[in-house]
Amino acid sequence: AEAEGAVVNVPLAPKLSPGKPDDPLNDLYPVSAADLGERALHPMKSGDTFGVFDQAGNVLQGPDIADGLYHRDTRYLSALNLAVCGARPILLSGSVREDNAMLTCDFTNPDLTSDDGSTVAHDLLHLRRNRFLWHDTCFDRLLVRNFDVRHHEITITIVFAADFADLFEARGTKRARHGTHNPPVVG
Repeated sequence: AEAEGAVVNVPLAPKLSPGKPDDPLNDLYPVSAADLGERALHPMKSGDTFGVFDQAGNVLQGPDIADGLYHRDTRYLSALNLAVCGARPILLSGSVREDNAMLTCDFTNPDLTSDDGSTVAHDLLHLRRNRFLWHDTCFDRLLVRNFDVRHHEITITIVFAADFADLFEARGTKRARHGTHNPPVVG
């Protein structure tokens, strides 16, 4: 799914979840090689807009983490996570072009089981995430390919948050006053 300047939740079918815990061959917590090393950050910049994303294109949220999408030194995106059928996809690769204009990440799926008991074995789905900044907007394109002989219906979820902190506050400076957080409006 594609949306200009927005992050979207694209429900494509019944929710799937990681495989059954009683199956000894099923790894409920798949670990990609990128998870084992130090967290790699990928900075991107275009005009007055810049972003700091992890190797999977996500934005981690927490104390002393200044990752996010900024415009004129205000953080507009303070958290961003991609899930396939409720599970984190397995990162195959993530890289930024030399000019810091585009981030490309490739993923595959862990073992998944649907509510009706059908399964999607690991490594059958390929996801490619392309992100680029252009004209003060962050564009995210997601391509999904099925390499199985069977049709699969999946749910892709993108969870995000916006705190609108300035660059100094995101890096740890304490502010005496803050704005008011309004309830989210989805449309």
